[in-house]
Amino acid sequence: MTELAIQVEARRRRAALMGPALLAAVGLLAAPGGAAADDERVRSLRSELAHLEARLAGLEARRRLPVPAAALTGGSQPKSWKLPGTNTSMRIGGYVKLDLIVNLNAISTSSSLDDGSRVARAPIDGTPAARRQGNVRLHARQSRVFIRTWTPTEWGRLDTRIEGDFFGAGGNQLISNSNAFRLRHAYGRLGPVLAGQTYSNLFQGYGYAETVETGSPGGKIFGRQGQILYTHRIGQATRLAVSVENPETGSTTGPGAEIVALGGIPGGQVVGSTLGANDPMPFFAIHLNHRHPKGAFGAVIGLRRLHIDDGAGVDEAALGWVVQLAGRHTFNRRLTVGGNVFVGKGFGRGISHWDTSAVLRPAPAATARLRTVLGVGGSVWAQMRWTPTLRSNVIYSRSFIDIAGAAGGKAALPEGAGLNRDLWRGIVNLIWSPVGSAVDFGVEYAHGFRGTINGTNGKLHRIQAAMRVRF
Repeated sequence: MTELAIQVEARRRRAALMGPALLAAVGLLAAPGGAAADDERVRSLRSELAHLEARLAGLEARRRLPVPAAALTGGSQPKSWKLPGTNTSMRIGGYVKLDLIVNLNAISTSSSLDDGSRVARAPIDGTPAARRQGNVRLHARQSRVFIRTWTPTEWGRLDTRIEGDFFGAGGNQLISNSNAFRLRHAYGRLGPVLAGQTYSNLFQGYGYAETVETGSPGGKIFGRQGQILYTHRIGQATRLAVSVENPETGSTTGPGAEIVALGGIPGGQVVGSTLGANDPMPFFAIHLNHRHPKGAFGAVIGLRRLHIDDGAGVDEAALGWVVQLAGRHTFNRRLTVGGNVFVGKGFGRGISHWDTSAVLRPAPAATARLRTVLGVGGSVWAQMRWTPTLRSNVIYSRSFIDIAGAAGGKAALPEGAGLNRDLWRGIVNLIWSPVGSAVDFGVEYAHGFRGTINGTNGKLHRIQAAMRVRF
């Protein structure tokens, strides 16, 4: 309460307390009686007034007492509070989400692997896997929690964030459906400099569609990793960000291998470390974006160095790069459209559902050459708000991967390897938010297509419903 408010309140209380006393005084003076009686009444009235003044002084003193250091007060950010005894604001938040997934055709032998649709591994038509019946799954693995802080300093505002969910490995469905906690974000930001793990600087969330499933629909750049990021603001609406990020070469086998090796390697696909894949340099990213009242648009450029050194004669490197444009625009209070388009070589790890980055041909041999794989793709979407609480999204994404071109022709690639050539998905959903942003109900259908270099195809059919409650 301000000093002025305290004074006003004190005067109000004084009037309330002294009013009856003054009325009593008037009554006493007007009442009949002798001089001695009058003197006694005056002394009594003065004693009562002194008592009331003492009480009033005590009330005013208590009103002016400082707020205890341990008391919680509102912070500088929405839903935050000040840590007692500091100028740091803190917030704890997140959400609880239940997903109901119906895979109309099973993708893997483990239902937990189907929690995120993997169109790149959809079963090939005519195979036993494609003839399997689908699978139903209910889980709360995507539930997440975060802690954020904001502290003003002479160097600018200091922000921190730690966030995780339960979408990690481990767990089973036998007793408690437990799953490992997974780190999503952990960083500190002082003024324009960020250090820690968060979304790659190549991530353009403002150009991506809203989905019920986590990580879909594909045809976009996505990733969270360790980095040092510097952001420079150009005016109020434009931002230029430059980052140095973790360069880790993928090391999965099968259709998801990042390095395809030809000659001398059974199956032609290997774990990266088997070939001596290493990362002597970080990868670099530049992100320029502009926000305006009806949307946002921007461009990103990424550069990386792929390197193979097995210590036995194979020592090859190649430059990987990617460029992406993305944006969204709101035409009116009902319709918003957006999308993205990318092109790159040697950047398979950064593109959702695009696995292979390079081909080593032939290998292993002193004459081996590392050739990066060309990839192009993108997505387009539209969101329609039927009412203030009900909306739909229609999304189409596609990507093309030219592994055969990097290998020197389709004939050079191993038969039956299941290497992908073409991936696309169509998604439609309906999302209802009955109490603002606190609660979402959603249902979504996704159809995916996978084409391989051998001319075989696979399909994905998936329905997902969810309830999400934020706190």
